[in-house]
Amino acid sequence: SYFYCMNLVLSVSLNKYDESIAERSKSRELLSKKLLTEAFTLLDHGNTKSITRESVMRVMLILNQDIPEIKCLSHDEKHILFAFLDKDGSGEICLDEFLDFGSILLLKLSKTSDYATFVETYLPSIYRSGKYQVLCQVVQSKYFDDAIDFILVMNAIIIAIQDYQLLAGGDYEINAHFNDGNIDTIWEVFETAFTAIYVVEASLKIMVNGWKKYAESPRNMFDLTITILALLATFYVYYPNTFNNSRLIQFVVMVRVLRLGRLIFTIDAFQLFGAVSLDIIPAAIPIFLVLLFFEYAFASLGMALFGGLITRDPANQISFELLLARDFVDNAYWANNFNDMFSGMNVLFNLIVVNNWTECEIGFEYVTGKKHLVRI
Repeated sequence: SYFYCMNLVLSVSLNKYDESIAERSKSRELLSKKLLTEAFTLLDHGNTKSITRESVMRVMLILNQDIPEIKCLSHDEKHILFAFLDKDGSGEICLDEFLDFGSILLLKLSKTSDYATFVETYLPSIYRSGKYQVLCQVVQSKYFDDAIDFILVMNAIIIAIQDYQLLAGGDYEINAHFNDGNIDTIWEVFETAFTAIYVVEASLKIMVNGWKKYAESPRNMFDLTITILALLATFYVYYPNTFNNSRLIQFVVMVRVLRLGRLIFTIDAFQLFGAVSLDIIPAAIPIFLVLLFFEYAFASLGMALFGGLITRDPANQISFELLLARDFVDNAYWANNFNDMFSGMNVLFNLIVVNNWTECEIGFEYVTGKKHLVRI
């Protein structure tokens, strides 16, 4: 019944989402056409069925001054946008052309910078050489980023292999060589090699693209920050001093592996999933509110029936009864109780996602002695 209800909730939400998207799209289109037609009529003072360039420029000026939601347009951008509107090149805008005004404002214009890199400015002979141009093509190509992403994947795999026992929850003993300040284990060789590769990557990108263009990318700045921290950690660990734990380098480099998360969003299916998940929230809010209402009601009932029964207080005899519920105790489910509203909501959330509900439920059975009441 649980899975049936959840599928029902999902189908209702998706159906409502599809209907609302179609309805909103149609209503926005009609409203936009109506408002633009009214604006065109107001601007067409002589009833000539067209408006002049000067009128359009004044409208853009007003938008710059009074509408902060619209990107401020420069003088050149205004003329470029007018050229897009004026499809027939007549110098005036008719109604059919003016109806595209809203879409035209959404265009993102980019200006090519005349910025020159350090090599281009101070080492022109090297910059014009064939080998350097090949290097530029390689660094700026998609394959270069793909190679770095592959190295990141290998970095993540090696970290997982190295810390498998720790990640699996088994016994873990730190290798004594990690604290001797020398690169004398295979893991330390890998960590140092990865750090060197990341330093080379950042250096090449800055040299080829220039600092200004490189710094415009938040991803590049994130990578550079982690690379610098890893480089500083390497010097700090292996330079003779009292601190010699090379695991510091690993912790810093592990943060760099977070960049792999972006690989997921390069897949069209994941991009669509993310966009739909965000856009479906308004349509799903009524369903969430209904679930919240029922959870609040059942949590209130649980507090009335089972409040204070899950306890570790040795002065309370019930705590000794609870120790007999081995599954509950072994899983340390003490926080799953109805002693307060937040704890009660936590229990109900675990039940909704079917998370070991039997181990949670058996604790209440032992402290109440009422198996059927608890299960109901």
